[in-house]
Amino acid sequence: MFNGMPGANLRPVIAFPVIDRLLGLSNTPWSERYKKEDLEFTVRQKNFSDSIKATWIKNTKPSHTLNAYTGTYTNPIYGDMIIELQNDRLVFIFRKQKRILDHIHFDQFLTKDEYNDQPNYRLHFLINNNGKIGSINMPFGGGRVAEFVKMASPSAPLQ
Repeated sequence: MFNGMPGANLRPVIAFPVIDRLLGLSNTPWSERYKKEDLEFTVRQKNFSDSIKATWIKNTKPSHTLNAYTGTYTNPIYGDMIIELQNDRLVFIFRKQKRILDHIHFDQFLTKDEYNDQPNYRLHFLINNNGKIGSINMPFGGGRVAEFVKMASPSAPLQ
C-alpha cells in the first residue's frame, strides 16, 4: 500500500468504493480507513526518525573505506541487496528501490525516501572474523532484524 510513489495511496481509495458498488456490497468507509492507516504510518515514521536522532553519534566515520562496503548481500527470505559506490556515496539497491545511503555513525547507514525525506531502512554493517565487512543487519517492522550475508565476488573471494 505505501510504496513510496506519489498518488499510490489514492488509487485504492478511488477504486475500492467502485468495486464495492459493482459487486453490490455494502458501503465500506474506505476513505476513513485509509486516513487512519496514513496517520498511523506517519506516527511510525516519526517514531523511527526520533529513534535515529536519539542514537545518532556525531563526528564518527565508517570503519572501512566505502569501497569495502560494496557488493551483493543475500538473505534466504528477503533475497539480494546490492550496495554500490556511485560518486563517492554508497547506494542501496533492494526490491526495485535505489537509494543513497547516509552515514549516521560508525558502520551504520540510513536510506531516505526520495519523496518525503523520511528514513526508510537502517543498515548496520557487521565485520567478520577477518576484519572485513561480512554482513548487514537490517531491522524490519515488528522488531524483526534480517541478516544479509555478503557474497564473495568472482574477482575477490570473501575471506
